[in-house]
Amino acid sequence: MGSLFVVINLASQRAMVYRDGVLIGASTISTGTKDRETPTGVFPILEKQLMHRSSTYDNAPMPYMQRLTSKGVALHAGNLPGYAASHGCIRLPAGFAKLLYGATAIGTPVMITDSAQVAEQQRRMEEFVRANDEFVRQRAERRAAADRALAESERAKAQHADAVRRYETEVAKLKSQAPSE
Repeated sequence: MGSLFVVINLASQRAMVYRDGVLIGASTISTGTKDRETPTGVFPILEKQLMHRSSTYDNAPMPYMQRLTSKGVALHAGNLPGYAASHGCIRLPAGFAKLLYGATAIGTPVMITDSAQVAEQQRRMEEFVRANDEFVRQRAERRAAADRALAESERAKAQHADAVRRYETEVAKLKSQAPSE
């Protein structure tokens, strides 16, 4: 399947999922507030539970929970008001949380960053992937055109060889019918 890597961008409130360096999914998110910030760094997924309830916040439901820190920061399905509003966790839309839960494993790395530079690197990576896809498409078109030209050349060569054989046969026939001197 290839290696999975998740990037959480606090500045843009977006999650980006990469497999073997190729962007395969993206979503809006809601992370921690100024008072209860989501930590930055690279964290492996430590634990996964389909339905977890918060022992810290009034038994709050945390569907598709994927724990990132020993202090309780996790990825999970939750309310997305359009801005950072959690107690430090990364809230995801339910459908995206379910898909991500199914794609990850214990140990999958999750990078949490607030750096505009990382966001720019992500944008450049996406641009590179699009450019690479276009290059591959154009290369395939050129290869197909070259294959067609080669096939046409082989057909013309076979037709020429056939014409030469017919000519030589006709010449031999004419020579055999010509009166001897």
